[in-house]
Amino acid sequence: MEYKEIQKTVLSRHANFITAHKILAIRGNDLIVQLWGNSDKQGSIPVSTPEEFSIEDYVDLQVIRHSKTSHSITLIGHTPQKFIPVDGVNIS
Repeated sequence: MEYKEIQKTVLSRHANFITAHKILAIRGNDLIVQLWGNSDKQGSIPVSTPEEFSIEDYVDLQVIRHSKTSHSITLIGHTPQKFIPVDGVNIS
């Protein structure tokens, strides 16, 4: 699987606000993921090819928080294996 340059290193992921998020559900063409590690807030990410994803997979998102109530989310792609959390934490 091909990954984007911003996904490949810890430094690049940090600089570009890239984090791994577990897919909790797939509803139609939307991936449902947990947004913040310390809350129950979930986000819906529209995708054109939901068949490429599975529940429990991890996807890389660029989540930029603008304020307490405003944020933008960009789907980057599947999370590289070395960045998938191994301790049961949904977001890394």
